[in-house]
Order: sequence, then structure tokens, then C-alpha cells
Amino acid sequence: MPVPEYLLAMKYVAFRLGPEFRDEDDVRYLLRYLNIERAEQALAIVERYFPADGIPPKMRFALQEILGS
Repeated sequence: MPVPEYLLAMKYVAFRLGPEFRDEDDVRYLLRYLNIERAEQALAIVERYFPADGIPPKMRFALQEILGS
């Protein structure tokens, strides 16, 4: 069973925008579950599993939008 941090990282790099996808709901749930309140915290987790240069800028902005930071 993957740990929640890994699930967050996987969901984040596979994040698809649009009402037909549940990715945003899943990412929001995992952020709450892990008590993450700032984008920097979430990115630190994602970068444990995936290289930082592989994270598209639009995904960084999406995370900031979700967390309101």
C-alpha cells in the first residue's frame, strides 16, 4: 500500500484539469489528510519522488491556487 505522501506526488504529476476529472478533488483530500497548508510543503513532498524540473509550471500554479498561497 503506497503511503499518502507518494499518492499525493503521483496524483499531482498526473493532475488533469477539468470537471470531468477527479484529480483536483483527490489532491485536495490528500492535502487536508497530510495537513499541508502551503504550496512549498506540498512541492517538497512531490520532489521526494519526482525531479523538480519535471514539474510543469502550470502545475505549480494550480497547487498555489488550490492552497490559496
